Amino acid sequence: MLKHLLTCLSQREREAFVLAYGQNFTHSQAAEYMGLSRGNIYTLLKRANKKFSGYRQFVGQKQTKGEGVC
Repeated sequence: MLKHLLTCLSQREREAFVLAYGQNFTHSQAAEYMGLSRGNIYTLLKRANKKFSGYRQFVGQKQTKGEGVC
């Protein structure tokens, strides 16, 4: 399931998400690793969490045929 959810993210969102939550990088470490500012990392993680928030709402509803998570 997580693998599918990660495909919903852009490449940069996915990389920031994995670094921050999978590898326990700080925002500063992730920013340095990705060559971005801390603000960019914050924005990428905020977007990723918003997409996952949509999934959490979706899980609570009955799925209909053809309805997707992304």
